[in-house]
Amino acid sequence: MNADDHTRAKALAADLHEVQQILQRWADENQALADEIEQLRAQNVRPAPPPVPKVGDPVYLTPKQLAERWGMHTESIRRKIRNQELPCLRMSNRVRIVMADILADEAQNHFGAVN
Repeated sequence: MNADDHTRAKALAADLHEVQQILQRWADENQALADEIEQLRAQNVRPAPPPVPKVGDPVYLTPKQLAERWGMHTESIRRKIRNQELPCLRMSNRVRIVMADILADEAQNHFGAVN
C-alpha cells in the first residue's frame, strides 16, 4: 500500500465514522419520536395535525427560503430537487417549491419549521 492509498484509506475511514455518527443520531432521534408517540397513544392523545397554510402564507418558497425554514444548506435543498426527492416548479431558470409539498414532506418526515 503506497502513501496515497494509505491517505485515501484514512479519509474513507474518517468519512465512514462520520456517517456512522450521523446514522446513530438519526436512530436516537427516531427512537425518541417513537417513544413520544407511544406515550401519547398510551394516554390516548393524538399528536397535533400538521400545520395548515393560512391566508397570506406564501404559496411557493425558493430553495433559499426552504433551506432557512428547515435549517439546511441551500445546496442540500437543490440536491433533493435534483434527486426528485422534493417536487418543484421550474419557471424559466427559477425553481419554486409549493407550500403544500413542503408541509406534506414535513408531516411525513417529522421535521421542518418550528412555528
